[in-house]
Amino acid sequence: MKLLLVEDEPYTREGILSAVDWDALEITKVLAAEDGQRGLEIALQCAPDIVLADMRMPKMDGADMAKSIKEVLPGCVFIFMSGYSDIGYYKSALQVSALDYVSKPLDIDELVKALQKGIGQVKANREKEEYLSTSRSDGLAVALIADRPDTERLMQLWNDWAMPWGEKYALHTLILKRERADGVRRHINQPAGTLGIEVCVGEVMASYVIHAAIPRKNTALLHRFARGLLSQPGSDRAYLAIGDAVSHPTQLHKSYESACGLIKLSFYHPQKRLFVYGDPAPSLANGYDQIDEFNQLLLRTPEKARMWTENQFEKIRQHAGTPIELVKYWGYRMCTELYFQMDRIKKSDIGSIPIDEKELWNKISAFGTLDELKDFVLEVIDKLDTFCRSGADLPVVQKVQRYIYNNFSAPLTLEAISDRVNISVTHLCSIFKEATGQTINQYILDVRMHRAKLMLESTHMHIHEIARAAGYSSSSYFIKAFRKSVGVTPQEYRKECRVYEEEA
Repeated sequence: MKLLLVEDEPYTREGILSAVDWDALEITKVLAAEDGQRGLEIALQCAPDIVLADMRMPKMDGADMAKSIKEVLPGCVFIFMSGYSDIGYYKSALQVSALDYVSKPLDIDELVKALQKGIGQVKANREKEEYLSTSRSDGLAVALIADRPDTERLMQLWNDWAMPWGEKYALHTLILKRERADGVRRHINQPAGTLGIEVCVGEVMASYVIHAAIPRKNTALLHRFARGLLSQPGSDRAYLAIGDAVSHPTQLHKSYESACGLIKLSFYHPQKRLFVYGDPAPSLANGYDQIDEFNQLLLRTPEKARMWTENQFEKIRQHAGTPIELVKYWGYRMCTELYFQMDRIKKSDIGSIPIDEKELWNKISAFGTLDELKDFVLEVIDKLDTFCRSGADLPVVQKVQRYIYNNFSAPLTLEAISDRVNISVTHLCSIFKEATGQTINQYILDVRMHRAKLMLESTHMHIHEIARAAGYSSSSYFIKAFRKSVGVTPQEYRKECRVYEEEA
């Protein structure tokens, strides 16, 4: 904070400079002038926050000096001093909106209180100015990314903000994601100001949108600006995307859309921090589904399931254009399949892995990177592997459940299941009902409905194909069973719950 002291008496001027503890008042720079004319010159050159001035001085009195300063620096705070009790001086002070008036001879404590009052006013003015500036900046930033912008209003906001555009400038939208939000706007404006780049900043969806005007003769400024943003304090876990260049403010929503696509790549490549416009990343087809292959590995060669899963995640990483929600849903489906394999496992045996499917989805949907999702799925696989290694000691009911799950699409009879575990049908039905609270046929229905719902949610298979894959030879019987179990028809369920859009 800067203060200008204007006092024509050298003794008084030097006394004030030496008697006041400026550091304690957080005034970092104190300027001095010996008369009103010189005070005006210094004020216009150095833009002080506070002016402490005598009212009666040669060449120009305090009131006239203040009026001239106010025209250029309307936010400047004035505190006047005078040894004259004439009411005219007080009126002059009021006319220039002086904050306070201190009588001479000066009492230092009284002067310090007046200065503290002035400092408080400066801080309040700054907060108000920052708030208004932030509001205007947010308003323009949001208006620029609208799909159908109000051209007249947008250009008015753009011109009010004094942002340049035209054939000499390339306009870009940047998106900045940071974990820490302290002073982000200041950390954006600082490198922009250093490089002479005009920017407009707005906060949108927990990220910062930066619209920048870059001189076409010096496009390297854009990358210097980007490096400056990523080197600011607290940006060690920051990601920055630079959208396509456009030539007109009303086209910046297109630059924003391209930046949105780029910032999502941080999910796939968390080690990378800067994403620049260019060729789009490849995408896996909506129908990408390797769950059946995964289940076969678990059934026949479970020791290969972990390596297969790691390879699949790397394949997904190389197709970073795939919608993130679809990747998370694929991980969710893998985990729910594993859960069925571990149907009777004790909750205490799986640590932090949620049992409830809603909790599971909430946990997976919160992951910020592909690596977090991969590590979680591998953790579930490891738990299943530990569970399966004790297969020889599994109780009969658990062996039956695993057999049903792995063969749900084939015809299943009580006789075939009882032969599998070498127990009579009557005894098996009895112990199964006692252990689970449901019959074997009810459990078979649950497994088949579970797999049918997954196919309805995530594939384009016809209903008769899903019926056959779920173990039903008749599609009409499948529809009847599904409606009785779920409460709606398969077609209605697909319409309400599907993840993928219908192919064109």
